[in-house]
Amino acid sequence: INISQYCLCFSITDREIAFSAALFQPGKGGNVGPFTTEITLIYRNVFTNIGNAYNPTTGIFTAPLKGAYMFNFSVYGHWNPSTPSTVSIVKNEQRVVVAHGHQDQYAVNSSKGVVLILEVGDVVYVRLWSGRKIYDNEHNHITFSGYLLFPLR
Repeated sequence: INISQYCLCFSITDREIAFSAALFQPGKGGNVGPFTTEITLIYRNVFTNIGNAYNPTTGIFTAPLKGAYMFNFSVYGHWNPSTPSTVSIVKNEQRVVVAHGHQDQYAVNSSKGVVLILEVGDVVYVRLWSGRKIYDNEHNHITFSGYLLFPLR
């Protein structure tokens, strides 16, 4: 029996796809927004980028392999009595999941996760909604992470 006919085989390097990043570089911080249109958030403080599928210049993850991917993202607002903090994870220009927070005093945060089936070349990114404001600092409250769970044929 030829075992290669019965197994789905990938080299280990094909499966090494993972990234994690925070919004600001060390020593930077402050409010982002509000803007009159949605913007793509660019997470510049990259902790991990195995496989280089996340682009820290554009804020966009591009799937290098068809598979099931896990994504997590968070939002944080600080002293925004009149402006909520709302971001969404987007796949190929379609909103998938929203993280929202609004509170009159102190700080508010929200985080979400989602598993997405991606084809090669599909893109995933996080958008700040228009009219919304977020805040981050050296504590890295706002993050975006993703990794390949398993490849698909």
